[in-house]
Amino acid sequence: MNRPPISNGAIFTAAIYVNAFITGAVVMGFEILASRYLFPYFGGSVATWGALIATVLTALMVGYFIGGSLADRFPTPKPLGPRLRAN
Repeated sequence: MNRPPISNGAIFTAAIYVNAFITGAVVMGFEILASRYLFPYFGGSVATWGALIATVLTALMVGYFIGGSLADRFPTPKPLGPRLRAN
């Protein structure tokens, strides 16, 4: 059985998806951890959860905006690796 070789583009795309999945899981874990830290001071009300979710989504939005503008400025995948490792 002859299999076609896997291209570097396919490996890079898979790495981006895996990275996005793991990063999303970590962000959700931090969000749950933050709710545990805030509970003794602010309680577990809907307003507390809403403020926490809004803060996390705002931070993600800013990061996506900056990352998207950098991706538009440098369209090759080469500068992406060092930026991911720096985070």
